[in-house]
Amino acid sequence: DANGVQEGIELSDAALDLLKELREKYGNMEFAVAEWSTDEEQEYYASGCQKDYSVLINPELLEKMAADESVRAEYEAVLDQAGEKSAELKEALGEDVDKIKSFTISIDANGKVSYAVQLIKDFEERNAKRAKDSEKTAEEIREEKLEERRAKRREDEKERLERITADSMDELIEKIKNKFNKNAVVLTYY
Repeated sequence: DANGVQEGIELSDAALDLLKELREKYGNMEFAVAEWSTDEEQEYYASGCQKDYSVLINPELLEKMAADESVRAEYEAVLDQAGEKSAELKEALGEDVDKIKSFTISIDANGKVSYAVQLIKDFEERNAKRAKDSEKTAEEIREEKLEERRAKRREDEKERLERITADSMDELIEKIKNKFNKNAVVLTYY
């Protein structure tokens, strides 16, 4: 719904108040409260984020946080570290960080924290196209870029994104690096 709570979920007043407090405290995070069982559902509820981070919280956990200060403190500590985790990701990936569309922190009903990013799938294609463009005339390049922009507008953004999830920042960084380097050629000299 407009409040970022999955339709059909009824939250207690305490949980709604906590959600409001979290949104105020973490202004650079967009919060959604939902139940999910697949990566696709998780991606759906976390998508559409217009802020630095998307945070997806299971309603059962939000209720536990609202009822128990120690549980709340535990998961607010995770949120407090989002900036550090993001900086760690940026440092580890360098320029490749530009290939990431969004960053999500998910906390399930059992309190398991996971991190995810959506990668722009067509980054490899764009890099190859740039290399080919260097051999073309300026007019050819302009015409192709115009057609490319038209095609992009028609293309559904979801088809250009790929979600990568992990249980830790180290695992997430490793998966992203593996994805970016999957086409790398390794030369061995003897």
